[in-house]
Amino acid sequence: MKTLTTKAIASKLLLISIGLLIVSLMPAQNTRLPFQSGEQLNYNVHYKYGFVMAKAGTARYEVKDSSFKGNPCFRSSLTFKTTSFFDNIYKIRDTLISYSNTDLEPIFHRKHLHEGKT
Repeated sequence: MKTLTTKAIASKLLLISIGLLIVSLMPAQNTRLPFQSGEQLNYNVHYKYGFVMAKAGTARYEVKDSSFKGNPCFRSSLTFKTTSFFDNIYKIRDTLISYSNTDLEPIFHRKHLHEGKT
């Protein structure tokens, strides 16, 4: 059985450390985002009460390329609108807007609420 000397162990640890350092400094190969600019998601929102299930409204989420204070970013928005039937009960027209940089770090958020008579 061969035993390793302290010098041999130190040299192996040094090689492993240099290898890990090189790998950590290399740029990531797959930095694609899970979405593209211009994508949309459309939802039908339903209200359920017992056995009754009625369409209450629609919601849309979309992402676009944009700029915020001159810097490139993503602008995402979520809008919700009640149907004409539910407008008579409680009218909702809400919009949530969010800006995030290209690393998806949040920059700015705005919420527009138009609910009921306000």
